[in-house]
Amino acid sequence: MISVALFLCVLTVVKAGPRAPTTDYAEDSHFYAEQNLSVLIAIEEPLFVKQRNYKTNTTLTCLSATKIGDLGNNQYNYTLKARSGTINISYPVTMTANKTGNHTTYNAVIYKEDPDEPEMNHKIVTMNDNHTCFVLVRAKENSTHECFIVVTASSAKQDIPRRCQQVYDFYCPGNSTVLYNENCTA
Repeated sequence: MISVALFLCVLTVVKAGPRAPTTDYAEDSHFYAEQNLSVLIAIEEPLFVKQRNYKTNTTLTCLSATKIGDLGNNQYNYTLKARSGTINISYPVTMTANKTGNHTTYNAVIYKEDPDEPEMNHKIVTMNDNHTCFVLVRAKENSTHECFIVVTASSAKQDIPRRCQQVYDFYCPGNSTVLYNENCTA
């Protein structure tokens, strides 16, 4: 009898399987400490997009962002760069800090990720304790989470830190593409 009860419990757990988040991780107050934009903005070295789960058929690699300056009024100048084959592309962007949901500190930044796209809000989902990796999500009209992992240049050749990879895998479903390789320079 005990084995039948145990079997039914295991069957119930297996049938339930992994569940999708019931709340928006990026707006869950339990994780607000992991979503402070000032930590990301304070980084002076270049940042690389290690992987993302949207525009996975891109021919661009080595996507990076380098802070150029603080304009005041929660606006920052960055240079975004990418490589298309052997051609390097770069353009300046102004990023504007933003608060979403019930956040009391800035947790997001609005900017044009691509010169041909409108400005979008990019929310921090999480960061690791060493502040070498960050998971961000683009705020979209639909419910899909278009995410990317950003790492510091000094840590880019290493594996993605566990915290960032775990949250990304859970919160950002679908196929991903790796955009960083060891030949990338900022």
